[in-house]
Amino acid sequence: MQLTDYSKPTPLVAQALADFPPGEALDIGAYEGRNSLYLAKLGWKVTAVDTDETALKALRDAADKQGLSIATITADVREYEPTGRFDAVLCLMVLHFLPEKDIASAIANMQAWTKPSGLNLITAFTDSNPPGTRPYLFPSHALEQHYGTWKIHQYEEAWSSWVVPQGKTEPERYMTARLVAERP
Repeated sequence: MQLTDYSKPTPLVAQALADFPPGEALDIGAYEGRNSLYLAKLGWKVTAVDTDETALKALRDAADKQGLSIATITADVREYEPTGRFDAVLCLMVLHFLPEKDIASAIANMQAWTKPSGLNLITAFTDSNPPGTRPYLFPSHALEQHYGTWKIHQYEEAWSSWVVPQGKTEPERYMTARLVAERP
C-alpha cells in the first residue's frame, strides 16, 4: 500500500494536461496547491480558489519560495465569480462536500467558466462508499451525465489512492468518479 504523495500533482492532472499547452487554469478547492504549483511550474497562469485561508497562505508561501505567481482567492465554489474563462478547470475532491441541491449549478458554473476546447477535470466520491461518507455521493455515472454534450476524454469510477484522513491513524481509500471532459 502506497499513501498519496501530496508533494506531487494528482496523477489525473499530470496525465490529462501533459500534452495540453499552458494557458489559464482554475483550481477549485486548491487547498495548499499541489496542482496549482505543478501547473504554474509548467507555465500556466493559475487561479487557486479555496474556502481555507490558512491553506491558501501556505500555497502563497510555497509559490513565493519557488518564484511562482499564483492568484489565490478565498471563496466557495457556489459563490465564486471569475472575471474570465479558463483553459482548464480543476475541481478535485470538492463536489462531494456540497449538498445535492448545489451540485448541478456548481457543475454548470464550471462548464460556463471553461473556454471552448478547454477541459474540466473532476474527481468526487461515488455512492459505492458508505452512506454519510460525505454530504453528497454521486450515483453511478451521474457525474459523466452532466457532461453529455462535452467530449469525454476519460471517465472511470475506481478506488482512490490511500490516504490517512484528518483525525484518523489508519489509511483509507474511497470509490471515486474521475472525469476529464472537453468543452465543445
